[in-house]
Amino acid sequence: MKLKLLALFLSLSCLSTMADDVKSQFVIWAKNGTHVCYALNEKPKVLFRGSDLLVVSKGIEVSYPLSDMLRFTVEDETITSITDLLSEKIHPKIEGEYLIFPNTTVNSNVQIFSINGTLIFQKTIQAKGNYLYPISNLKSGIYLVIINKLSYKILVK
Repeated sequence: MKLKLLALFLSLSCLSTMADDVKSQFVIWAKNGTHVCYALNEKPKVLFRGSDLLVVSKGIEVSYPLSDMLRFTVEDETITSITDLLSEKIHPKIEGEYLIFPNTTVNSNVQIFSINGTLIFQKTIQAKGNYLYPISNLKSGIYLVIINKLSYKILVK
């Protein structure tokens, strides 16, 4: 395990030198065969927190359990966005009075936790498409939103 972490550290140390290449990307490969790509020119920050790998890019923090990860690579391909393990974008966003979960699939699991870990809301989505949650149900503060095992932090003003 230490050898793998050392290899990851060495590969990540070269990210800054490769970040100017528009075609370079940091790829996280999951054991189930899926992968997530981050454009190096967007300068993603890669951190380890406990048993998770955290990637922060474009103000979005995504947490990946290390136990689900197979390998990390740096590759040369043209990409235009961050993709998630499900290959469909479900990054939540706040628009107006709603927290919007775009492109949800049937049986998507949505959870909202307060900053102190209290479960505020949980739902299994029964229809494909956009799911809207009214933020008027939430007090001002920071919340942890988990959809299909991917976590996001949101700020409600």
